[in-house]
Amino acid sequence: MITGRLIDKILGLGSTVVLARLLLPEHFGIVMIATSVMAALELMGAFSFETVLIQLQDAKREHYDTVWTIGIIFNGIYAILLSIGAWPLAVFYNDERLALAFLVIAITRFIGGFGNIGVIDFRKNLEFANDFYFGIAKKITTVLSTAIAAYFLRDHRALLLGIFIGSMYALVLSYKRHSFRPRFSLQCRQDIFKSASWLFLHNIMYFLNTRSADFIIAKLTGTSGLAIFNIANEVGAIPVTEIAAPVNRAAMPAYAKVQNNPVELLRIYKSTLAAMALVLIPSAVMIASIAKIFVPTILGSSWNQVIDLIPILAIAALPTALVNNNGVVLLSMGDSRMNALLSGLRAAILLILLLVLAMLYGPIGAAYAMLITSLTFYPISHFALTMKFDLKFMECLQTCLRPISASLPMGISVFILSNRLTPSLFNLLATLACGAFIYLTVIIALWLISGRPDSHEKMVMLFVMNKFK
Repeated sequence: MITGRLIDKILGLGSTVVLARLLLPEHFGIVMIATSVMAALELMGAFSFETVLIQLQDAKREHYDTVWTIGIIFNGIYAILLSIGAWPLAVFYNDERLALAFLVIAITRFIGGFGNIGVIDFRKNLEFANDFYFGIAKKITTVLSTAIAAYFLRDHRALLLGIFIGSMYALVLSYKRHSFRPRFSLQCRQDIFKSASWLFLHNIMYFLNTRSADFIIAKLTGTSGLAIFNIANEVGAIPVTEIAAPVNRAAMPAYAKVQNNPVELLRIYKSTLAAMALVLIPSAVMIASIAKIFVPTILGSSWNQVIDLIPILAIAALPTALVNNNGVVLLSMGDSRMNALLSGLRAAILLILLLVLAMLYGPIGAAYAMLITSLTFYPISHFALTMKFDLKFMECLQTCLRPISASLPMGISVFILSNRLTPSLFNLLATLACGAFIYLTVIIALWLISGRPDSHEKMVMLFVMNKFK
């Protein structure tokens, strides 16, 4: 799952690098606004029905058919509303090019909604290899089609065409990869909506937590400012979110299978937290420290405005990733109510800070709003989890102690190198290699000093040693 997600983001980053040299920031901003508006419309049907199917270990065919049918109905409503509002929204944002973007996104979302619901079994049954191939095939198609279109069109239409082609390919592939054939049915609608009621509220709050900055920044700074913020957020959060997301995606069905065994669930949670800390902490510190050489080398000098944003957003992503793992535990236990309330509290904190800081300082103010929210909310989320388990806050901090201690010298070294070396691909790779070497050396030394405890460091070392026997 982690490999799949990393490949997905490497492809996405590679695509961004190519497109950044073919397109302008405003072209990215147009598509970002269109997808954000569609995401806002989708709140009407944000019931996370697929999560319900994972939670229902005894789900029948009728449950799958019902979820598929409801999805088509909602997607049809989204498409109609977005099509009607295409021109008024374009006028609101003072950019007539948005009208076409809204129409293409609406059509894509509706047709894509007919995809095979059976592929949810890849996650539910822990068949992550199938999930891997399905996701990667869609990503490769989207990246290639977008890059080719950008070479010829050189504007926002290339991005729209890539999204459409990728979605259509995923639709066809879903039926090739899974034998399930859905039928139109609403037979189990009561069961589905009953289980999804609190998930609906949670998803609304999740939208506010993840997409509210888009609307505020777009209105205050226009499409270029939105593009700069989102590119910085994508680059800064990649090492954290794109490792945490597949872990959480895999952990959800694993937690669900032991939801009635608190002892085993807590054991899996602690193990997952330790593994995430070992990788996520150095990843966040690395990308925060290397921005000065990364941006001109990979994105080009026209994107230098994102340099100051990347360190802030990279550090902000770290507590958020750990909080999301807490939410996955609550969801797997069926406690959607607690998860929704926590998401609502976080959204309230973020919105207040965004409205104040983004209005005063623009994109960098929005970045600080996300950082402050992330740091403030982590202990709150942990306290909520202690209400379910015998879990102490200091116990979780101790889990992160060695990764933090090893990441600090790595971050200092990388920061110094990235500020002194001339931007080039060779210097960037050399700086990354140096940082990785320092982290691995220090983390192993700290593990030895600690008495070689049974931990993920030991598991990784044994795995590597066995591979070289």
